[in-house]
Amino acid sequence: AHLRACVMYLLDLSEQCGYSIKQQVDLFNSIRPLFVNKPLLLVANKIDVVRMEELSPENRRLLEELGAQEDVEMVTMSTLSEEGVAAVKTRACDKLLAHRVEVKVKGKRIKDVANRLHLATPAPRDTKERPAQIPAAVLAARATAKKTPLHAKNKSKSITIKKKKGYGAMKVAPGDGLDVSDSDSDAAFDADDNDAAMDVSQKPRRRLAKEIQAEAGADYVLDFNQHY
Repeated sequence: AHLRACVMYLLDLSEQCGYSIKQQVDLFNSIRPLFVNKPLLLVANKIDVVRMEELSPENRRLLEELGAQEDVEMVTMSTLSEEGVAAVKTRACDKLLAHRVEVKVKGKRIKDVANRLHLATPAPRDTKERPAQIPAAVLAARATAKKTPLHAKNKSKSITIKKKKGYGAMKVAPGDGLDVSDSDSDAAFDADDNDAAMDVSQKPRRRLAKEIQAEAGADYVLDFNQHY
């Protein structure tokens, strides 16, 4: 009774549990005081055996009176065929969520929080439409970027590669069709040779902290706020 939960009372419409519908309804009415201030679902199970429409007039009247009570909602399902099971779970979760929100709204702290909130709803000052404006320079740059092929963008980039057999250096530009990764080719990158240089403009490599420390020696001071 102390748990914040949605109570689901299951009724066996087929009466295969050994108790008649009247006995099940009487049991519900006897324990109903335990469900005060809690969301309550009355679940009629085993509709795969007996439907609500197939019940006797007396049993149907009992269930209708039970479902007409305040804060009592009746749903139907069948655990065997799984008909209505998902709907019952969803409805129980929705009732529990609505109940918790209602309890919080009625609490004392809601007033303190509500005093700090202000919901502003802007009102239109006129009927004039104001769509988003993109500068003409931006539109022109986008159009140029779409029309310019990729090899034209990299036209100015070239790489100087040293031949291994001593034939000097050669300059290769993008689109020349030379595959420098081919094992049969004599052209290869020599990272340790100064003759293999990059003609492209690129940023200088950032010095590592250990390099700066080795250069400064005993005067090195670690700055924790350097990159933060």
